[in-house]
Amino acid sequence: NRRLKWCSAKIIEGRKRIAVLGGPGAGKTTFLKFLALSYSDKETFATTNLVNSLIPFFVALPVLARSNKEIFDFLLHPIKLKTNEYSNKYIKRILTKGYAVILLDSLDEVPISQRTQLLEKIRSFCGIYPNTKVVISCRTADYQGDMLDAFNEIEIAKLSKPAVGKIIKAWFTEEPERAKELVSIIENDTSI
Repeated sequence: NRRLKWCSAKIIEGRKRIAVLGGPGAGKTTFLKFLALSYSDKETFATTNLVNSLIPFFVALPVLARSNKEIFDFLLHPIKLKTNEYSNKYIKRILTKGYAVILLDSLDEVPISQRTQLLEKIRSFCGIYPNTKVVISCRTADYQGDMLDAFNEIEIAKLSKPAVGKIIKAWFTEEPERAKELVSIIENDTSI
């Protein structure tokens, strides 16, 4: 776990554009949400090896695609509703100075008919705000290397069976019988 946090932090700290790839259920969304939590919670941030504190924005790409908004407007809208007219200048400033991280989740869940337009919005946003860190997640099978040229691709490795067992046992420390049952189901069901 400590090694994972170190690797994750090293990958995230050293790059501005990252595509997190993996199979279904590999933990792409969980990883992006962990990053969002790490950047927004001082105690969690302290447990990572992240160095630069950033303001996180988590964006579900299917929702963004349905909204027909540019990324900036999509980020601004909920903040502007809760604050005032100065939020526009504030968001522009933190994006321009690179004080934010934009976590774009689930490119693979965007309908194919909308992907080209969405990818163009992402490229445009990255061009306008080159200092802002952008992390996008997508299933490996749905990602083509030329989709986002400047993005460094990393892939979440599939967990081994012993690792899955350890996670389940850790999750159900209070209920060891339930952990055994779940491990048994996973080991015996070839569709999982």
